[in-house]
Amino acid sequence: MQRFWIAVDSSSNPFTHRPLPGAYVLRSWVNDVTPPKVRLLTRRVTAGRPTIIARVTDKGAGVDPLSLVIAYRRALVGAAVYDPITGIALFPLPKAAPKIPKGGTRVVVSASDFQEAKNVDSVGNEIMPNTSFRRVRITGVARPRARA
Repeated sequence: MQRFWIAVDSSSNPFTHRPLPGAYVLRSWVNDVTPPKVRLLTRRVTAGRPTIIARVTDKGAGVDPLSLVIAYRRALVGAAVYDPITGIALFPLPKAAPKIPKGGTRVVVSASDFQEAKNVDSVGNEIMPNTSFRRVRITGVARPRARA
């Protein structure tokens, strides 16, 4: 038999310091060694600075939204929005980021789960066992195309 003590604290308004009671998620996981699943939903985009959309899910500890990054043309762009229920992550490309050219562009989408931050001592050859690196190709086109 094991005993666990848990403390839960609600957030507060950063300006008034009034408590913000409400629903919360209490996460617990044991031996989560499976990284999140990553699927790019937008592989054909308008050349320039489109919004790239991915679906990222994790059945264990859950996806860490601050870990969601796409890498392309020597740039890293973090997700602006992540919905943990649907797993949808949006990556709008900012003005400071390179444009997506017409033709093919190699992109790497990376995602970690909440367990990865707890991995202070990894055993084996995998230094980041709870992080996915998905290599995909995006095609930039001159303009959007209506579906038939």
